[in-house]
Order: sequence, then structure tokens, then C-alpha cells
Amino acid sequence: MDEMRRDLMNPFPWYAKMRSGNPVYIDPEYRLVNVFRYADVKRTLGNFNEYSSQFGKALSIWTRQSTPS
Repeated sequence: MDEMRRDLMNPFPWYAKMRSGNPVYIDPEYRLVNVFRYADVKRTLGNFNEYSSQFGKALSIWTRQSTPS
């Protein structure tokens, strides 16, 4: 089984690795910030003025596909 498939089947070891080594990961391709620690997630979700999803590519792609023609 390749590494990506293994991680999809059981993502928890990867989550632990990200929490300990890279708790906030900025994805330049999608212009997204991935937050992995509970306290950090709680802080970002509670502060929508400072942390916004309005510029992420994934959201704009989803919105385009969801809009009826």
C-alpha cells in the first residue's frame, strides 16, 4: 500500500506528526492555512475577523461547481 493511501485509511499518525512538527502549515498553492492543534483551531474559529476563508482556492472552486447554471 502506498504512503498516501495508507494515510487516507488512517490519518491519525499523520495528524500527530503535524501537531508536533508543523502545527500551522501554510499551503501556498491553495492559499490555505492548515491548523492542527486544538487550542490553535479554537482560537482561529473564534476570530473570523483575523482568520478568513474568503481567499482560498478550494472555496472558490466549490462555489463555482455548486452554483446552478
